[in-house]
Amino acid sequence: GIAENTGSEKIPVPLPTDSLYITEFCPLPADGISCEYIEFYNASRRPVNLAGTTISDLTGTARLTDTDYVLPKLGLRVAAECPDLRQDMQSPPFFVWIPPQWRSLNNGGDAIVWRDFKGRVLDSLRYTSSWDMQSGFGLERRFLFRSAARADNWVPGFSPGVIALDSLPDRAWEGELYLINRRAETLTFGVKVTNQGRLFGSPPPIDLLAINPSGDKIVLHTFKLMADCESGDTLGNLVSVRFEYPGTWLWTLNGEDLSSDTVAVYTPYTRSPVTFSEVMNCPSPQEPAEWIELYSKEIPLILDHWQIQVDQRVTELKGVMTVPYMVITHEKWDQYLPSLPAERFPVLPNSGFVLRLFDPDSNLMDSVNLENHPDFTTGVSLENPQTGHPFLNGKAWHRSRALRGHSAGMENSIALLPQENITFISADPRVLKQGAGEPMMITVRGEKGLSYVEIHIFSLTGNPVSSYEINAFSSPLAQIFWDGNFENGSPVPLGLYIITAKVRYVDGTKKEGFESVLVNCP
Repeated sequence: GIAENTGSEKIPVPLPTDSLYITEFCPLPADGISCEYIEFYNASRRPVNLAGTTISDLTGTARLTDTDYVLPKLGLRVAAECPDLRQDMQSPPFFVWIPPQWRSLNNGGDAIVWRDFKGRVLDSLRYTSSWDMQSGFGLERRFLFRSAARADNWVPGFSPGVIALDSLPDRAWEGELYLINRRAETLTFGVKVTNQGRLFGSPPPIDLLAINPSGDKIVLHTFKLMADCESGDTLGNLVSVRFEYPGTWLWTLNGEDLSSDTVAVYTPYTRSPVTFSEVMNCPSPQEPAEWIELYSKEIPLILDHWQIQVDQRVTELKGVMTVPYMVITHEKWDQYLPSLPAERFPVLPNSGFVLRLFDPDSNLMDSVNLENHPDFTTGVSLENPQTGHPFLNGKAWHRSRALRGHSAGMENSIALLPQENITFISADPRVLKQGAGEPMMITVRGEKGLSYVEIHIFSLTGNPVSSYEINAFSSPLAQIFWDGNFENGSPVPLGLYIITAKVRYVDGTKKEGFESVLVNCP
């Protein structure tokens, strides 16, 4: 250290051991570009004389003996094997000097140990061939207060004599969350928390949060990692939580001085939240886009990694349904209606096709067979008359009755019809050919949204044949298919049968009606 003259002897001044650092070194110089060097930094606010300090590697030690080895306050010096390390170097504020008995640094790995005149270690590191060394470049220290022994604290660079450190806050933590597995209603997460600050310590309490598409948050667990760690160290943990909410939720970590990314996790539905509601496969020249419309009561709904399959062609969805009716198309919808452009949107054949909807786990959530549908017309869409109910027979889909030929992005046109024109209960066909394999479609329509529907089939003598109960979820109609069999699967005798319907509307009012049908020979 700096020696003070007392008149009789020189008393060494102790070095500030917590303020002296190795900040750059080069073991792999390139011919004509650089030479081997080590850069030292004094982070204290007083000059420090380095006379008597030593630099060691795995093969020996070089001692600094001259009295002019001074590190200025908040300054640098570079120990090099040659005086012309950089032509652009100026002095002050930094100097280049060649220590006696210079020890060469091995290319494949070596140690650098800097000690004071009492043999105490000021700073040290041991690098290996796995470190990111590049010919002609040194390794620059990233963070001053993070250990020099860490490989991730060094990056390739060449700036001897120029401080190139990143600053660190006193306290900062970085969280990493990842899903390990999902079994039934149990999710298992792995958690890593890294000390990104300069101070030694333990992480704060950390909450595991689940966030739904509406922004609502649920705290599922609180981590208390009590172990202390230095800057750059990482702590890990595992946690399993029970989670009963379906759909895609965003999971993250939350805590004081903590930053963390989010992880999207999908939990399967027991009943599809989204159904096909309308398709346009024969667009008019005025509206040249083909499209598929989806309906959902669960808004907003994240559609990332859902898939629509048209026959054997698949397109993956990405985005959020923000309204109940959303158009999926191969280009931006130009009718000021909500839409999700999809890459590789499949061609919808004019002759018909089969639509299938899969969730992110490849579960089939809805399908409809529209092959050879009789209502395909140029400029007119096909509508699902019972949105919200998956797997409706494609024969129940009908031509749009909207004035412009479709009702994309809005409630289907059957709900827009004058209610006095709607038949309460109907059967198609009214004569069922037993054994022909063509079921009878029984439809109940309401003057307003239906809440609950009961459909019963009786013989003329009043004996029950089959019964159905439907939760209509505000739909304007309810439909079932009867195959001409009893509930036990045996065929009914030929003859006349009575269909009765009892409905309860969303406003609580009720209505009843009946229709007669015939079961005949094929």
